[in-house]
Amino acid sequence: MDKILEKIKSLDKKVLIGAGIGVAAIVILIIVLVVGAGTSSDKKNPSNDTQNNTETNQGSMDESGTEEMTDDATENVTEDMTEVSTEEVTEEATEETNDSTNNEDEESGNSNSGNGNTGNGSTNNSNGGQSQGGSSNSGQEEIVGGGDQVDPYIEVLGEENTFTTVEIAAGKSVYYGLYRVGGKYLTIEDANAYVIYDGKKYEASNGKVSFQVGNALASDMVMFEIGNKGTSAATFTLKFVNLSGSYANPEQISSVANQNKSLEKGNETGHYYKYVAEKTGKLRFYIDSASKECELSVTNNATSMNRTFEADAITDANGKTCIEVEVAQGDVIMIHLCAKPDKRWTYPATDVVWHGEYI
Repeated sequence: MDKILEKIKSLDKKVLIGAGIGVAAIVILIIVLVVGAGTSSDKKNPSNDTQNNTETNQGSMDESGTEEMTDDATENVTEDMTEVSTEEVTEEATEETNDSTNNEDEESGNSNSGNGNTGNGSTNNSNGGQSQGGSSNSGQEEIVGGGDQVDPYIEVLGEENTFTTVEIAAGKSVYYGLYRVGGKYLTIEDANAYVIYDGKKYEASNGKVSFQVGNALASDMVMFEIGNKGTSAATFTLKFVNLSGSYANPEQISSVANQNKSLEKGNETGHYYKYVAEKTGKLRFYIDSASKECELSVTNNATSMNRTFEADAITDANGKTCIEVEVAQGDVIMIHLCAKPDKRWTYPATDVVWHGEYI
């Protein structure tokens, strides 16, 4: 190494400067070659620049084109949606209108074709009676039946015991089948009214028609022909009353001592009493006398205990026949007196004396 340094030192300065310049030139040449190779590579592969330019241009196009396409698409979609929505709404509105029209037609058809007496306006039945369409009685929504003998109007008497007929033409009549009227007393306060019941015609007297309806179960339909002998169409109000002494309206008594009752001929239901026990103990009932055979039945409503002479008769210490019921003060006691039917199953007129006593 020392020998090499000595040789270098021994060289002429001019030689050393030339050598340095040569080395520097070589280095520069190398750098130029390297740079030139890079440039050549870029020229041989221009896709990078193109790609960059394309991306840049595409970005510009995307911004402008997207805005234009978005505006166009939005307008087109909006127009399409508007057209579809308009068509759908129009179709739905048309369908709803048609449905509404059909429903109204159906309802109109139902009201017109109901049951023969609820048509348009008023309808004359076979007997000349007229019923106003849509009228109702006793809380019913519509009148049932045709109003003639074969197909009478049907009414179920409510708690008010009153109902009004359809409008009946002058000189004509209508038929009614009524429920829950058995044993009640009927009154029509109109001089132009008449009623045919059970084959008998009842006309107005002193401005009103009145008579007692025969006994019938609540489930039995009772037929009436109701007529108008006036000169103009009219409706009539029928009022039914539970007679005193009936099951629905028992005669209230404050004492069971010294009672007597005359039962009319044909009275099938007898006579009912309502008595409130005055004290606690046993009550004995006696039939003191009777012009015909009769029956006395006693029921304690508080305990449902029932005693009859036919089934529960006993003999007291004096040899008299009686029935006995246990009661507490305030208990409601129902007493039923009736005649026994004869061999022909008719109910004779009967005068009865009876009484009750505490023991």
